[in-house]
Amino acid sequence: MLSAASRRRWSFPACRTALLTALAFAVLASFAAPASAASPSWRASRDSGAPWGRLGPATSGFGLAYLRGVAIDPDTTAPIPVRVLLDGRLATTVTADVPRPAVGTRHPHYGPDHGYRASVAVPDSTHRLCVVAVNVGGGHDTSLGCLTLTGLNDPVGALTATSHSTTGITVSGWALDPDVTDPIQVSFTVDGTTTGPPVTADATANLPAQWSAYGTAHGFTATLPATTSAHTLCATGTNLGSGIDASLGCANVPAWVPSPPSAPQLGTASATAHRITVTWLASADDGGAPVTGYQVTGNGATQQLPATATTATLTGLAPATTYQVSVAAVNSVGAGTAATVKVTTKQAPIPPQTTPAPVSTSHYLRNLTGASAHDVPLMRAMGAKDAGYNPSGHRYLVLQDIGAQSGNGVLLSATIKWISYAALVRALNAYVDGYASTQKSNAPMLLAIGTNNDGAVSSAEGTTWADKVVDPVAAHAAQYPNIVVAGADDMEPGFSATVGATRAWLSGFLGATKQQFVFNGSADGCPTGTGTRCNNGWTTGDLHWLSAAAGLGRIIALPQIYNTAMPHQWHTISADGAHPVYFGGPLTEWTACDQTKSCYSMTNVTAWSALFSALGKDPRTKMAAMPYGTDLRVN
Repeated sequence: MLSAASRRRWSFPACRTALLTALAFAVLASFAAPASAASPSWRASRDSGAPWGRLGPATSGFGLAYLRGVAIDPDTTAPIPVRVLLDGRLATTVTADVPRPAVGTRHPHYGPDHGYRASVAVPDSTHRLCVVAVNVGGGHDTSLGCLTLTGLNDPVGALTATSHSTTGITVSGWALDPDVTDPIQVSFTVDGTTTGPPVTADATANLPAQWSAYGTAHGFTATLPATTSAHTLCATGTNLGSGIDASLGCANVPAWVPSPPSAPQLGTASATAHRITVTWLASADDGGAPVTGYQVTGNGATQQLPATATTATLTGLAPATTYQVSVAAVNSVGAGTAATVKVTTKQAPIPPQTTPAPVSTSHYLRNLTGASAHDVPLMRAMGAKDAGYNPSGHRYLVLQDIGAQSGNGVLLSATIKWISYAALVRALNAYVDGYASTQKSNAPMLLAIGTNNDGAVSSAEGTTWADKVVDPVAAHAAQYPNIVVAGADDMEPGFSATVGATRAWLSGFLGATKQQFVFNGSADGCPTGTGTRCNNGWTTGDLHWLSAAAGLGRIIALPQIYNTAMPHQWHTISADGAHPVYFGGPLTEWTACDQTKSCYSMTNVTAWSALFSALGKDPRTKMAAMPYGTDLRVN
């Protein structure tokens, strides 16, 4: 029997006792005794009539020892009593009636209900626990085994990590007192000397499975003052309730050695055509030694910057090129891990064209047949060849002058050959693919797909040109960022359509698409000075509307400049309007005339200079730049 003092020491209020017992048996449930742990009585002959069984492993908590095992009397299938002795004195008697399925499987005659569980209050220090199976019928009581228990109520725990720096030693771990669920305090020594105030073990921690019933709020972390030399650190758990303070273990902490800093945290990275700028935040870990500077590497060179630096710029870079930039912090040990980022410089800006533009080749398309086998490779090769002429750093416009609309297709220029809109789109898509295949960097191209006002001309035909030709090709070209598609129309007073029908065509086109429009017509009969009348009842106001006012910001004028009078005609048209005409540049046919020997045109370089000069003499029409110049050839 326990002494009165011992009984007072282990008494708990009823509700607390219930909680602790529930937690204790949860701990106990994690321990299953293997068959190999059987006591000698397990192998005893059942012919003697004496009970047999075993004592499993024990665990403890809350001042209690928890036992479990199996007991069977061969004279009966009913559960039998089991006595638990503490230091030779009866502590408790339980009935072995807990279901143990493994017993029922091995001994089906007796069934499974022969397990026992017992909890015994255990004072401090060392004690002997024994279990006796009580005989029923013939035979005698049988000892199922004994256990020696030591320090069951002292705090338990462990150190899980230590780290060393110039500021001291940081230690973490877990600790609890088996008597309670409340957190306990942990104190520390460094080289045998108490260091720092105790800490409370109430942080979240991963406890070993046998202590899972106590929850997870038993972790601790502490930073202890210490020099940078090697030390021995020990932790002690402060006892609550019965028991005594207990060691949680010791750790040998090696001398601290600084390391390189961690990688800085990169911020923004921006680029122009020829420079890249990166920013960063300081390294989260200086490695134990102050950061003395930063190394920034890119484009094959390294910059050494002071510790206060947070930004760096790389210069002299190539446009439209991807560079890898690395930033590493440096301390007395050396450079740490670098943070890297890839940045692509922008395309070089294209300067304003104030001298004659590079001359692009445009085409009177007359050699299409409508057959894909013929037209697709032909146009692909044409596109690849044209792109080879386009130099980097300039804008470029290519006009495909196809012919008059007729039915659901086009009559090719100056021929009686007709091809469908679908066949025309296939051919133009092939041209786009070929052009993209050899297009240089920073060499954008505007592809103008043109008809004229000498065939079917109406608002509906303008809508059709947008829907069935221009927009499908524009959608195909969208995969190539440096190719843009526009509609175009050779609008001339001398062609068959009236000015009213021509205006209606342009309204229909602009209303059906978001693509730009290129006016590549003529000013037949228009004045070179004062006046407004042109041929066939057209006026300078009509041509101003068609070349500008119908869609301000969407229309590019590319007028025919074949002789010295034409620049002055277009100066008059631009000057007489409410808004000046935006001229992309001149359209000439010097090559086409040389091919056919049937016409005259000045060269494009001459035409560019003549138009730019004529417009520049009047502040109402003066152009700051003209980006394009294109010359027609017959294909």
